Amino acid sequence: MQQSDSDSEDQLKTLMNLAGPRAEISDDIEQRVYGAVRGEWQRASAPTVRKLRFATWAVPMALAASLVIAVFVGNSEQTSGGLSVGTVVRMAGVTADSGISVGDVVKTGDILETVDGQGLSIALRDAVSLRVAGNSVVRIDAADEITLIAGQTYVDSGASIYPQNAITVHTLGGSATDIGTQFSVGYDLETMGVAVREGRVDISNQKSKFSVLAGEQVTVMQNGLVETGEIGVTDSAWDWAISLAPPFDTDRRSLLDFLKWASRETGKSLEFKSDEVRMSAMASRLNAPIDGLSVEAAISDVFRTVPRYSYVIGENSITISK
Repeated sequence: MQQSDSDSEDQLKTLMNLAGPRAEISDDIEQRVYGAVRGEWQRASAPTVRKLRFATWAVPMALAASLVIAVFVGNSEQTSGGLSVGTVVRMAGVTADSGISVGDVVKTGDILETVDGQGLSIALRDAVSLRVAGNSVVRIDAADEITLIAGQTYVDSGASIYPQNAITVHTLGGSATDIGTQFSVGYDLETMGVAVREGRVDISNQKSKFSVLAGEQVTVMQNGLVETGEIGVTDSAWDWAISLAPPFDTDRRSLLDFLKWASRETGKSLEFKSDEVRMSAMASRLNAPIDGLSVEAAISDVFRTVPRYSYVIGENSITISK
């Protein structure tokens, strides 16, 4: 069903209101920004027939660029005086002249934009990991709240279920709040998708409230309809997020600590040939940094420094022998 102009106007105004109170700007600039965004919004809202895959949320970059203009105009004051809530810990496909680098502080009000082939990994408070896929636009609202304007994000709030670690991802299609979990949220201006790898995610919008459990994924349509499906913990849909895993700090850490991290990031169960091997891994200390390596490359690198052990990475498990 095609949207009316009034419906598009209302949705666009809601979208631009995500920016919050705006600084004073000239009528000419405001009308040009509004007109550019409105044109792209109408084009993107035209009825089409297509099949969406959960892990490939396509965001028209002309639209994303217009949205960023609108949000930056609205948040120029907030961005300059925001509170520090995290740090950039890994990047993919980001060039040296992009204006962002590993170690940069992330503040409330900051807008994070990626294009195709890029990705960002942010360490938030309480060891919460926020990862931003390519073709995405995200605004940092607080240490425990972000607004996904378009694209896809992944959140890992830790292995333990603590209320203070909960983080909420807002979109125009609804909000997703985690309960000690790993989950992904995608939004493409037509649908909101949520997939849960571990734990539980509570979803709410103007029409309903419901929960999504580990191994489930849902797609919420603009008309309120919800499609459900299953997703495995090692499904390839998680690969982009695994590639942006925060580096593991080997300082004063054991081989067992590292293997638990690798198991959590890959979604593969950790298995030992015997209790003796497990206890030995607990006592073995790591002494070589593995910064900048992918998870599987890090596993290979670590085991070169502990020759007494061997490992096998299967489809759903990592098995350790001695």
